[in-house]
Amino acid sequence: MDVDLRLDTLGLPVRMVNALKRNGFITLGDVARRGVMELLGPGIGPETARRLRFELDRRGMAHDIPRRFVKRIV
Repeated sequence: MDVDLRLDTLGLPVRMVNALKRNGFITLGDVARRGVMELLGPGIGPETARRLRFELDRRGMAHDIPRRFVKRIV
């Protein structure tokens, strides 16, 4: 099932996967369930959000990552 698909199997750059893991995202379902506001964190920026949005859209999974993603200034 796509919800259980591990992020490290998506072909994302290792740095992206490591940043996501550090922030508690292990599977694609974690990203879809927790949403964009929780996605923003250390090492996770607009490019990561765009890549994840693409993967979620490709699999028809619901999410709240906007089409135009603006990095939040921390």
